[in-house]
Amino acid sequence: MLNVRLGVSQKNWSLKVKLLRIMWMGMSFIYWPIFPKFFSPIRVWSARLFGAQIGRNCLICSGVKIWMPWNLTLGDCVSLGHNVEIYNFGKISIDDHSSISQKVFLCSASHDYTNPIHPLIYKEIRIDAQCWLAAGCFIGPGVHIKEGVVVGAMSVVTKDTECWGVYAGNPAVFIKKRVLVNGS
Repeated sequence: MLNVRLGVSQKNWSLKVKLLRIMWMGMSFIYWPIFPKFFSPIRVWSARLFGAQIGRNCLICSGVKIWMPWNLTLGDCVSLGHNVEIYNFGKISIDDHSSISQKVFLCSASHDYTNPIHPLIYKEIRIDAQCWLAAGCFIGPGVHIKEGVVVGAMSVVTKDTECWGVYAGNPAVFIKKRVLVNGS
């Protein structure tokens, strides 16, 4: 039988990160669902204050949960819908004109199940420009959602996608090419 201390992580966060997380938790009340959509500029400002790199004209709706804003990069015109969770122990970047719909979970971390104490492991998530993640998607650690991709509602993406594709399912699979039409 292995002699391990349960509940002890091998990852030792610096004092700076621990203090930042405590201060961020105190500031994050502005993300509560009781504060409507027009509070988005204040949410953007507070995330920037804690190190998030956020472009112009971004929308952060109520109920969004950002674990570590200093590990978040949003391009221009990115929207984060209601109750999106950004579990970003690893960096998460979302490029220009991408929409993340309500209740999407971007999860950059997991645990090493091969190690008896299950230490936290994390990998960057990248979402390129002009993507749409529909309601309730799960995007796993290390995934790269390439330019123009649409991910269908409630899909689970654990592998990289190809540009301008439509993906859906659990696990998400390629459905078809995304073709834009001139809307008049």
